[in-house]
Amino acid sequence: MNQLKIKIKQLFCKHKNIEYKRRITKYHHLQGERIYKFCADCGKLIDSEFCTWDALKLRFKEYR
Repeated sequence: MNQLKIKIKQLFCKHKNIEYKRRITKYHHLQGERIYKFCADCGKLIDSEFCTWDALKLRFKEYR
């Protein structure tokens, strides 16, 4: 029943409040990281992309 409520919430959400997250792992890829784009309101995974370390430094201040 709870899964049904989550799916309905994701269906009617406008996905305006976007968060970028990365998976916390013990090991890191040598060329970059995969960044996941989530809706902060409903928790739906919208997109994921692989970014090189140089692109991460330009886009996110935590990598500077």
